[in-house]
Amino acid sequence: CRLRPADDAAVEVRGASLIVPKNRSVRESRDELPAQGGLRFGVDAVYDQSASQVSVFEGEAAKLVDGVVDGVTGTLLAYGQTGAGKTFTVLGRGGTASGAKYDDRGLVPRCLERLFATAMRKRRSGRVVDVRLSVCEVYNETVVDLLRPPPEKGQPVGLPVVERNGLTEIKGLEKAPVASAADALQLLYDAEINRAVASHAMNCASSRSHLVVTGHVVCSHGEDVTEAKLTIVDLAGAERVNQTQSRDGTATLREAGYINKSLAFLEQVVVALGDDKPRLHIPYRSSKLTHALKDALGGTCRTTLIACVWPSAAQADQTRATLRFAARMGRITCAPVVGRRRSASEDAASKVVARKLRNEVAVLRAELAARDLIRGTPPPAYAYGPLTDADEVQKCAKV
Repeated sequence: CRLRPADDAAVEVRGASLIVPKNRSVRESRDELPAQGGLRFGVDAVYDQSASQVSVFEGEAAKLVDGVVDGVTGTLLAYGQTGAGKTFTVLGRGGTASGAKYDDRGLVPRCLERLFATAMRKRRSGRVVDVRLSVCEVYNETVVDLLRPPPEKGQPVGLPVVERNGLTEIKGLEKAPVASAADALQLLYDAEINRAVASHAMNCASSRSHLVVTGHVVCSHGEDVTEAKLTIVDLAGAERVNQTQSRDGTATLREAGYINKSLAFLEQVVVALGDDKPRLHIPYRSSKLTHALKDALGGTCRTTLIACVWPSAAQADQTRATLRFAARMGRITCAPVVGRRRSASEDAASKVVARKLRNEVAVLRAELAARDLIRGTPPPAYAYGPLTDADEVQKCAKV
C-alpha cells in the first residue's frame, strides 16, 4: 500500500496495518477489523508519504523483473481512486518525458532498466535474450494499440482479446523489438503521448483509460528456451461524479461510467477467485480488462497489487474501498511456473504422434464403413467423416 501526501491525513499507520476512520453508515465486512479510532486493514507493506520511488521499486517490482528473465511471468497492478498517485507510481512525475526528474521516474522505467541489465548478464553467460515491448490502453471497453498510428476512417479501432493454447492474448497487438532500455523508453514515451487524459475537479491530468505495458522476454540456451512476460497495469481510478463534478453529456462523464464499470467487473473476478469454495465459472469475459488480464489473475504467474491511497479525511470512504479490494486480492492463490517453450525435438515428436493418431482414426473409419457394408445397413448421416457444427448439434439433441 502506498500513501500520497495529504495536508489533512486521517489514516494512521501502525506497522503493516492502516487505521482508517470509520463511517457509521457503512457496515463492517470481513476485510476490516474494528480498532480504536477506526477500522484496521492489514497489508504486506506500507509506503508512507516520505517513501521514495526506488524504495517502492526495490520492495515490489525488482523481484518480478528477476523472475521474468528466469521464465516466470509477473504482473503488477496499481489500483486506487482518482488522484491517489497511481500514474506517478507507475510512470513517475512527468511520465517518461525528457523534462521529468530522474529520481522521480516510476516503476516502468526502472523495470526496463533492470530488465536489460539482467539480460546483459545472461548474454555474457552465453544465453540469447530477446525482448519485445507492447503498450496498449483499454479505453471505453476498446483495446487500443498505442504503438501504432490511429486507424484510418472506416477501419476497426479496437483489438480483440483471444485465447490460444490456453493463453490469453490481444490479437494484432504490436510487439516491438527493443535492444536497450533507451529504445524501450522512447517507445513508451511515444505511446504515452497517445494515451487518453482529461481534467476534472480532483485531478488536472486524470487517466481516462487503463494502461497496460508488457515486456515479452524469450531466453534461450541451446534447446532450453524459456518465455515470460512482465505486465505493469496503471488502472484508471474509480470516480464519484459528485467529487469530480463531471457534467451530463460530457466525455468525462461517459468515460467515468466505463471506468467504474470495468473496475466493478474486475472486483467481481477477484471475489470469485478468492472465494473459499472454488467456482466453476469465473467472469473473465465480462470486460476487456478482465479478459486481457486473465493469465495475471490467479494464474501461473506472480501478481503484485499496489493499493494507492489518498489519506485525506474527505477521502476516507474511497480509502476503505481501496483497502477492501486489496484484502480480497490477497486471498487469490497464484502458482508461478517457469514458462518453457518446446524444443525442436519435442515438436517433431508431437507431430509424429499426431500423424499416427490421424492414421489410426482413418483406419477405424474405414473399418466402420466396411462393417456397415457387410451388414447391409445404411451408413449414418455423418458417414464417419469429420464432425461439423451441425453434426454436434444433432448429437446433443439426441442425448
